[in-house]
Amino acid sequence: MKKTLIFITTIIVAFSLSACNLFGPSPDEVTTEFLTSVQKGEWEKASKYVNNTDTKKTLKELTSSKDEEAKFMLGLFKKMSFTVGKVKEADKKATVESTIKTVDMKIILGTIIEEVMQEALAQAFSGEEADDEAIEKEMTNKLVAGVNEPSAKKVTNKVKINLVKVDGYWKVDVDQELLNALTGELTSVGDEMEGGKLNPFGK
Repeated sequence: MKKTLIFITTIIVAFSLSACNLFGPSPDEVTTEFLTSVQKGEWEKASKYVNNTDTKKTLKELTSSKDEEAKFMLGLFKKMSFTVGKVKEADKKATVESTIKTVDMKIILGTIIEEVMQEALAQAFSGEEADDEAIEKEMTNKLVAGVNEPSAKKVTNKVKINLVKVDGYWKVDVDQELLNALTGELTSVGDEMEGGKLNPFGK
């Protein structure tokens, strides 16, 4: 009888573990995998954990991109650290309380804008015609240098990451709050200045 009970218990435990795997990773596991993929610049992998069509498209485009904007994003995200905490799950929706720390882009962007404005004014007084393309390139280069500066200050954001269950698997629903935390509050500056033009994920 004792051996029979042990055998039945073993079967039940094994089945329980298998059942967990059948339903895929939990919301906090998916969140961790997504953030880790972004942190490492593994865009293709990160896109697999995302529900948003626009975000998926942008992440996949980054996979083959070698331009300065891609370098900027890679530099920004590699400086990111995060913790994943409490999970709330109801039906096909879940939220994961997370903390994301990364370079404070408000400080960097503020400094860059001030420098570029001073240079533009100097050009205007000297009678030189402003070269918009050159200015844009200079700003991008300064952004890359700014995020890679070892002494760059960081900002911490607490965010509730939303997930939805799609075909039995949890997917991250990338919203403005998450984007703002990931980009060191860059998207909030972009929204104020250019209606979200600086949003790297194109949402």
